[in-house]
Amino acid sequence: MNFDKTLYRSLAVQHIGCEAPRAYFIPYQSENISDGDITLSGSGRERSAYFKSLCGEWDFRWLPSVDRITDPDAEFAAMDEKITVPGCWQVENGMKYDVPQYTNINYPIPCDPPHIPDDVPCGLYRRFFTLTPEQAEKRVYINFEGVDSAFYLWINGEFKAYSQVSHCTTEVEITDLVTAGRNEIRVIVTKWCDGTYLEDQDMWRMSGIFRETFLLFRDAEHIKDVFVRTEVSEDLSEASLKLEIDKPENLPVTLRLTAPDGTVICEGAADCRTVIGISSPILWNDERPELYTLYLHAGNEVLRFPVGLRRIDVKNKTVLLNGRKFKARGVDRHDSHPILGHTVPFDHMLRDLLIMKANNINTVRTSHYPNDPRFAALCDLLGIYVCDEADIETHGIQVCGPRETMYTTNWDCLTDNPDWTAAYLDRAERLLERDKNHPSVIMWSVGNESGIGMNHRLMSDYFRRRDPSRLVHSEDGTRRVQEYLHSDDPAEQEKGWCRYADIQSLMYPPVDEIVKYYAENPVVPQPLFLCEYSHAMGNGPGDLKKYWKAFYEHDALFGGCVWEFCDHSVAVKLPDGRIKYTYGGDFGDTPNDGNFCVDGLVFPDRRPSSGMNELKSALFPAEFAADPEKPGRFTMTSRRFFTDIAEDFDVVYTLEVNGEVIRSGRLNLHCQPWETVSFDTAILPSDITGAAYVTFELAYNHPTPWAKTGDTAGFRQICLSDSRFTPGNIRTVYPVTAETAGNILTVTAGETSYGFDTVSGMPVSMVHEGREYLARPAAFSVWRAPTDNDRYIRNSWQSEGLDRLTSFCHGTETTGDADSVTFTAKTALAADSKTPSVEITASYTVTGDGRLKIKSYVKVAERLPFLPRFGLDLVLTEGIENLRWFGFGPYDSYCDKRLSAGKGLFTSTVTDSYEHPIKPQESGNHYGTEYAEITALNHQGIAAEGIFEFSALHYSVSQLGTVGHDCDLVPSPLTFLSLNHAVSGIGSNSCGPELDGKYRLSAKEFTFELELYGI
Repeated sequence: MNFDKTLYRSLAVQHIGCEAPRAYFIPYQSENISDGDITLSGSGRERSAYFKSLCGEWDFRWLPSVDRITDPDAEFAAMDEKITVPGCWQVENGMKYDVPQYTNINYPIPCDPPHIPDDVPCGLYRRFFTLTPEQAEKRVYINFEGVDSAFYLWINGEFKAYSQVSHCTTEVEITDLVTAGRNEIRVIVTKWCDGTYLEDQDMWRMSGIFRETFLLFRDAEHIKDVFVRTEVSEDLSEASLKLEIDKPENLPVTLRLTAPDGTVICEGAADCRTVIGISSPILWNDERPELYTLYLHAGNEVLRFPVGLRRIDVKNKTVLLNGRKFKARGVDRHDSHPILGHTVPFDHMLRDLLIMKANNINTVRTSHYPNDPRFAALCDLLGIYVCDEADIETHGIQVCGPRETMYTTNWDCLTDNPDWTAAYLDRAERLLERDKNHPSVIMWSVGNESGIGMNHRLMSDYFRRRDPSRLVHSEDGTRRVQEYLHSDDPAEQEKGWCRYADIQSLMYPPVDEIVKYYAENPVVPQPLFLCEYSHAMGNGPGDLKKYWKAFYEHDALFGGCVWEFCDHSVAVKLPDGRIKYTYGGDFGDTPNDGNFCVDGLVFPDRRPSSGMNELKSALFPAEFAADPEKPGRFTMTSRRFFTDIAEDFDVVYTLEVNGEVIRSGRLNLHCQPWETVSFDTAILPSDITGAAYVTFELAYNHPTPWAKTGDTAGFRQICLSDSRFTPGNIRTVYPVTAETAGNILTVTAGETSYGFDTVSGMPVSMVHEGREYLARPAAFSVWRAPTDNDRYIRNSWQSEGLDRLTSFCHGTETTGDADSVTFTAKTALAADSKTPSVEITASYTVTGDGRLKIKSYVKVAERLPFLPRFGLDLVLTEGIENLRWFGFGPYDSYCDKRLSAGKGLFTSTVTDSYEHPIKPQESGNHYGTEYAEITALNHQGIAAEGIFEFSALHYSVSQLGTVGHDCDLVPSPLTFLSLNHAVSGIGSNSCGPELDGKYRLSAKEFTFELELYGI
């Protein structure tokens, strides 16, 4: 068999023997059958008589070097293993051939473009298929929807095609090589090719035929391609379909166009160029994704195209859809399946999109390559905007050149190189031609993290020339030149925006910067889109509120995409049956970037994280405010863009006072996009008698594919009275006594006693009704198990020894009488070789009702950065499991991550308080707490009152900070209770800006007061 092993190394060769790229469609035998093509019930293409899936079991052989194959026939003859197609060979058959590799920036091969290593692993695939005589009389095409990274194709022993570009469809006509009866397909897939330099995305590196492959049987003369161009008049009163049909001149074609309700709009003959006018068109948008249906009949075939009518404009630095301003409430999404890797089944794609809609997400960026061709069709159906990205990222190329230009011109060495122009343009063409008929696609993107230069400009020119109806996006175009915007020279500022894109784009900028340099800067004539922001790695993100306040206040800020949708992890089954979610390095893969791949809003199994809850709340489609002039009256401002809130939602309100529901109601309020309306509730002034909070929810008033009637799109809460919560615990007053035995001072009031160590200055015992609650001495601490978003500041913290502070007591004093006894201790927290980091004067007063009133005066060393936290840590004895608190809940909450948490009275358990991110870290905090009780099953335990934050877990800070994987955490029977004065915010500094100053524990002096008692 003919095997030219130079092709996959040749920059001059992209494809051989392949069809020109075309729009995705499947021919059907009737309109009725074609209606099941792509629906929310599934993909129906296998119902077509002209479609034959090649998915399933294939013969397979893995070889360590494709270049060392001397006799391809012999290698295929020696095949003795099976593999599933689609699939990635790194995760098939027990990982016996190769292992997954996760690298973010660095290439998995030496960086010497376009050269690749001498020994490139490869996979040999073989399958037999049978054609009926009727099928063999047709023109036969084979389609590969995704092969990483390059492949050779033989049919019945004859070489037919070569292709690369991993995430794009390759179609090959094989009519001349097949016959009725049994036929053979042979494929050799190389792990790398010269195109590997353009596919350095932040992802697991996997190989093989990872998307579906199939045969199409076409009439001898058939439609090759269709471009359904849509135009909508500026006043939205008229629309037109301009059909461009690539067909033989003598092939008759008829069309039928139906409205979203099935009404026939037009039917008749269609030429290569046909225009259909529509008066009073029904327009497509994310809230009402109305679709017309176009059927094209040619010979025995019916082609079906859903058609969305919409108009995209940019006016006055504002992105408009159908003449209305709207915002991109987006996420970035990689193809990722915890078991199948890059192979993502149809139902898995659909599940991802339904999760997005349920969480108020309306935009997805296909980072950083085209998805399965059916993905955009699902977005058409559901109403999700798509930033469709070319299969281009050259991040690792930054090492090519001087170190001082690593983050600037080094990145341009391929993008600004004419030798690579054909490869760039090929990827642009394969993106656009396949997805050009989808209304959900509103932006073409030239790629990600690949510098700037002539090849991006040529891609942009191609996009505009071929399809001027959409915006052109370039991630790097703005980032690389934004430095000029900081100049005071207007001439320099003119260089600060990307001229070959229609919309400016940035990653992870501080909010103040985008407002100053983009939204309010007249030099920049285009709107700004944050293609990545609020890095959601681990416990995060924590900065969404500020971003969305700016997005809504400035029309020029179009919105953005949170990085990223899911933790992409490879699931491994452990011997005991548990699942281990892995990250870089777990398979001995090098280079790797550790757990930087587990940075999503949902876990690998698609359970939403607290970060997803936070994003859902940030994207909540309404805002509420109290009318200061009239109690019980409120205003609602719509954050919808196209429809009245009342069409989809009822407003459900609940008034809680001291954690108890006092009033509730349900209203159907009409409120047009961006409009503010006033409304009255049944809430009376007399209802406000304590800690009063009213919560407004938007509840779906009809079922949707992603929500049942009554499900909510989130909530907003308004404080009507900030009176302190009163738990109502009535306690008997006893005389207070004190006695000392050795170095332990014991203070007793009735059935409650506290022990204090006069040497260490710390509480060591808390006994109530005969039960000891402290398993270890209490301790002040500033350390938390670092979050992923602490990845930079933790170095400063650890260099100061904040993770290994030791407590030193400088002296103690005891005073009191029968009413109360006070134990005062002066302590310092210091690391070896360091002067004290924190000095504390703490007084512990035991009163007759058994309360321990703690008042701490804290002084922090000036040299320190902001602290992770400051609090008192108690290790509680076994059996303490139940939680009840008045504060923010039910989810964990932090000063900058609490949009999804309301103030109220909540119950939970210690076990359920830890979220279990894949890499253990700080989790489970409750901000703004006024009361908390931590009890055993018999409801006996301890209570805390004050203004504080707390967490209660079965894991120590040390465990969470040192164990590498969640599956390796072993819960303790003890409970680790942290009662905190304050906890610094979460932010998104794992990849985003530094934590905002107002969310840092930066004070150098403060007082922390708290009361503890047994219950």
